[in-house]
Amino acid sequence: MPKYLTPLAVKEALIGSLNSIPKYKNCALIEDPLGYLNIGSQFIWLGALLMAKEILKLEIKYSSTVKSFSSSNMLDRIGSGPIFIRGGFISDYFESGWSRRQSFIEGLVGSHRSNPIIIFPSSIYFTNTSSQKRCADIFNSHPDLTIFTREAKSCAIAKENFPRCRIILAPDSAFMLAGLTDVPFAPKATDRILYLKRTDLLPKREILPEELGVQGITTHDWYAYDWHYGKFGRFYRELWQRGLSSPRAYISRQLWLRDKLKTKAFSLTHSALWQLLCFKMVISDRLHGHIMST
Repeated sequence: MPKYLTPLAVKEALIGSLNSIPKYKNCALIEDPLGYLNIGSQFIWLGALLMAKEILKLEIKYSSTVKSFSSSNMLDRIGSGPIFIRGGFISDYFESGWSRRQSFIEGLVGSHRSNPIIIFPSSIYFTNTSSQKRCADIFNSHPDLTIFTREAKSCAIAKENFPRCRIILAPDSAFMLAGLTDVPFAPKATDRILYLKRTDLLPKREILPEELGVQGITTHDWYAYDWHYGKFGRFYRELWQRGLSSPRAYISRQLWLRDKLKTKAFSLTHSALWQLLCFKMVISDRLHGHIMST
């Protein structure tokens, strides 16, 4: 365990886990979180991009969101080549609400058995046995499915339920950002503590700020949830909320983005890093609040 005490060490472990993937020249990378407000999804997507392009040296021939996915367009570009899925979770937990992600993944795996499929690091959790069995039947019927799991419990669940799949234990994809988080003109941390509290998905047992027993707490979710969206919201958001109202952060973001991949996810990542750097300590019920605070 001591060798994993730094983010860079964890990143090296993540990179090392990719050695199990065969050599490919090109691929499809599915599940761009474009339009998602959950910044954690952006971190995972960036990790997937960096793993595919910089570590595996793949040319990404096709990429899409869940909504914009087209099987015919993808197959026209990659043929029988590999399909990489962003990762994050394999679960029926969200299916009754806003997300149809699990159904999409099962449909993708079930209908593309001629393509190797690799699911980047994910947590696995099912609320009922019927959906778990359905997923297992689909996954086990695929002749070349690799699933990276991001913690020991999920790895055990995967090995038990998906015995015909290749199961690999690896750190969260967000650790690919280790070493890339030095922000120009970084804000000076205040004496306050940030309670980065999730607001888009309430847990069964919600921990209120006053229960923490700590003075000087600012409770907030990712700033991205406060920005204006919609048809004309982008202009107000980029001109004022992310521009004139915080010129130092704006300049820092432009400098930081110069040597990064051209993707909106990096811009959102800078905003998240800026938010965390404004506080001397971060307490969070968000996984990626913890990871990015390291």
